[in-house]
Amino acid sequence: MVIRALPLLLLCAHAGAAAGVERTWYTPERIAVARRNVAEHDWARSEQRRILETGDTIRYYMGPEYTSAETFAALSDEALWLLQPTTTLPRTFDLRENGGVCPVHGEAIKTFHAWCPWTIDPIGHPYQIQCMMGKEWYPSNRYHEGDLTSGDYPDDGS
Repeated sequence: MVIRALPLLLLCAHAGAAAGVERTWYTPERIAVARRNVAEHDWARSEQRRILETGDTIRYYMGPEYTSAETFAALSDEALWLLQPTTTLPRTFDLRENGGVCPVHGEAIKTFHAWCPWTIDPIGHPYQIQCMMGKEWYPSNRYHEGDLTSGDYPDDGS
């Protein structure tokens, strides 16, 4: 039995059931198959390396340097918690619905990428998005450092 969800199996090998008592999906048998696949198949080793070390090469919101599991596993618990925005910040799912055009490139940014012309770097630029056209970061202030007003394009979270 060859399981193509190997990376997920490896990452969640110790996941418990909803009640936290025993494994339900990642049974000892499935984990054994995943480990055997890594030992025997190049595709499985490639998948394991992609998930744990290199990350995805597809640039959607996050570049490959921030999608590897090892990058996040190396962070402290406090650093991981700080990546999650506070619940007091208003949020949006689709920047286009709220006039999410680039302050520098305007509507032209929408021609750069069909769905979302922004990328993020949650470790190096928390609470900011980067324009894929000009590579500038918005908002200009550093919210996570308590800076609510600096730069040409600040956003105080309100």
